[in-house]
Amino acid sequence: MRRCLCTIICSLFLIGAFAAHARDATILSTIQTTYQQLTDLQAEFTQETLVEALGRTVKSEGTLMLKKPGKLRIAYRGSMAREYISDGKTLWIYTPGDTQAMAYRVGDDGAISREALAFLGGFGELHQWFVVGTVRRVGQEYRVELQPKSRSGFHALDCRFGKDGLLRSMVVRNVSGGTATYAFQRIARNSGLDDAHFHFTPPKGVRVVSLPDRGK
Repeated sequence: MRRCLCTIICSLFLIGAFAAHARDATILSTIQTTYQQLTDLQAEFTQETLVEALGRTVKSEGTLMLKKPGKLRIAYRGSMAREYISDGKTLWIYTPGDTQAMAYRVGDDGAISREALAFLGGFGELHQWFVVGTVRRVGQEYRVELQPKSRSGFHALDCRFGKDGLLRSMVVRNVSGGTATYAFQRIARNSGLDDAHFHFTPPKGVRVVSLPDRGK
């Protein structure tokens, strides 16, 4: 689940920061401008994960909130229910119904990938993390392929953007051979999300366990 968290963050909010370094300036300029103008974003998403070892597809859905700088809230619903919440300093992971929640200091334990940390740190030189591959326009969509430069849990991201420059779908190709496909709907930007969304308040009886740095 953590990997799902990281790839969503990277794809939704990072593209705009390094797009200008890719070869198709016209398409990527549209995407870059869109994401540079964002202060916050929320959306609903569906996820279909092909587990190659099991030969089956696992489906889930949820909601996503992002706010600059470094805040996020991802909530999976249904049988896969789990929440990921960060104020930019701490990442809380909680499964509804459990008696404890995990808390990680952002940057420790590999809880968030280096690519995602680049975003959380405030839009650094993100082109150092990704190679931009094929960029093309297909009908009313822009398609962009990304590959991480360093070792990661995934080897490619295939992203599709609407003509407004917002991400509509994404395929994550994992090094294990599996794939995860995301589709984003009901996207709202710059709606003034309250900071309270990005802090975890444990339900009654739930203990928060702060985990130490276990290395990268």
